[in-house]
Amino acid sequence: MSFPRYPKYKPSGVEWLGDMPKHWVIASVRRILRRIEQGWSPECFSRSAGPNEWGVVKSGCVNRGVFVEQENKAFPEALEPIPEYEIRIGDVLMSRASGSPELVGSTAYIAATRPKLMLSDKIFRIDLQTKSKRPLFFTWRQRATCSTPLPPTPNAGSSCCKNAEPL
Repeated sequence: MSFPRYPKYKPSGVEWLGDMPKHWVIASVRRILRRIEQGWSPECFSRSAGPNEWGVVKSGCVNRGVFVEQENKAFPEALEPIPEYEIRIGDVLMSRASGSPELVGSTAYIAATRPKLMLSDKIFRIDLQTKSKRPLFFTWRQRATCSTPLPPTPNAGSSCCKNAEPL
């Protein structure tokens, strides 16, 4: 990801960041975070959802900072999907669980997606205070620094899975 050049810069006071555009301010995540939500993971079919079917994304749909909409399971017709959990363009999604500790915290910005894909309970939707460039920067920042595995937290579904708790 590249950012535009600005006419004036100032020291950020943050070693890893270096100089930053003069009009930028440093803010902690808690200052720009509006809320975190997660979806629902009913028992689904093992196949991916068809184009006109609802699907529930798998935890691997955001691995290594890239959203892969094909990483989903078909939602059973006997259940009602929850439209509020539908993934939208502009969302920032973060994996809170994975079979691989190094993938917990994988974060992706949703630039494009098909309709009828629902958040699972293994994925956080990160809602930031503004829809400007912050979601893109937040996603880039997470990719740049989230390489240290989190300590293990057992998951009800599998003792090998690792989980992240909300910020």
